[in-house]
Amino acid sequence: MSNSAQRDEGGFTKEERRPARFSIKRFLPRTLFGRSLLILVTPVVLIQIFTTFMFFDRHWSKTTSRLAYAVAGEIAMMAHVIDAGDVGDETLAQLTRFAKTDLSIDVVFTPDTQIKLEAESKAEVLWEHVVARTLKNELAQQVDYPFVISIDLQEKWIAVDMQLTRGLLHVDIPQGRLFSSSGYIFLLWVFASSFLLLMIAVLFMRNQIRPIRKLAAAAKRLGKGRDVPSFKPEGAREVRDAAQAFMDMHRRIKRQVSQRTAML
Repeated sequence: MSNSAQRDEGGFTKEERRPARFSIKRFLPRTLFGRSLLILVTPVVLIQIFTTFMFFDRHWSKTTSRLAYAVAGEIAMMAHVIDAGDVGDETLAQLTRFAKTDLSIDVVFTPDTQIKLEAESKAEVLWEHVVARTLKNELAQQVDYPFVISIDLQEKWIAVDMQLTRGLLHVDIPQGRLFSSSGYIFLLWVFASSFLLLMIAVLFMRNQIRPIRKLAAAAKRLGKGRDVPSFKPEGAREVRDAAQAFMDMHRRIKRQVSQRTAML
């Protein structure tokens, strides 16, 4: 059958009409070192992503929720005591002093003052958003007063303004009461150790690839009829066996060529 008979009405063959298949091989590295490095990097990256997701979803969120629950309970207790109406100036001073020394929070009560609802600040980073949302949910469950939460990242303080019946309650909470830095330290150690081990693996992989590159260079030189006096098999056992077999083959070919030349 001729080539023209294999074409359809549009002038295309079956191979030309066949849609191009998506192949992941086009995106893979071409060299052995690149593919070996991809085999090393891919599991490490997947494990890091999975570990980070599980850590933030489980451990860090739960820890932040428990810290926010404790702080929200302390604020709710002070709000209920102050708004009860039977707290004098001396009792209020003792309450704020105990809150400062025992709970590490600053409490300021201003009678006959209204809250500014537009003063709430928006979180700019991840942990600010998580802390503000968690504290807001815990306060909403424990108190019925309107409140506003603002976060000062530079000063490392979280402020809560709560509107009571008698006035405005302002509470300053240090960052350490709501945020645990052990999570970031743990992730830092995980990423740093993984990066260090990956660099060590890359160095070892380069040492394993070097004999293969030397074998390829020696094969090119021998294919052009040149000698490689300094080449010797090295590396892993399989690479050395391949190099030794190649050198034996080259010697047999040279011996056959010499014998043929001598015979002629």
